[in-house]
Amino acid sequence: MLVKARMISKRKEFEEVLRDGVMYQSPLFGMLVLKKDEKDLTRFGLIVSRKIDKRAVVRNRIRRVVLECIRPSLDEIKNGHLVVFLAKKKLVGLGVEEVKKEVCSGLRKAGLLNK
Repeated sequence: MLVKARMISKRKEFEEVLRDGVMYQSPLFGMLVLKKDEKDLTRFGLIVSRKIDKRAVVRNRIRRVVLECIRPSLDEIKNGHLVVFLAKKKLVGLGVEEVKKEVCSGLRKAGLLNK
């Protein structure tokens, strides 16, 4: 899991990103990115709707897999952004390796990776 300092936790911040963020689409998720102050760390949030799956176990597994895909590349991600991932049904049952490729691709597409 990500450190708490790297997570978006306030409802107000989620609403701000949903309202003003730029959307990037992937087959597995939508990604909203909002540029903030350069001095702050980039923070991440994840929304997994009950429409994806009724079972909390499945929704929580999706959260863990996506956040685990972000963790190794934290050093390469530019500072000063808020990023919210919107999960899609295709994420159900996928492992870390398949999701990691899409997450890296999405971050690169959004211009968040230094390399």
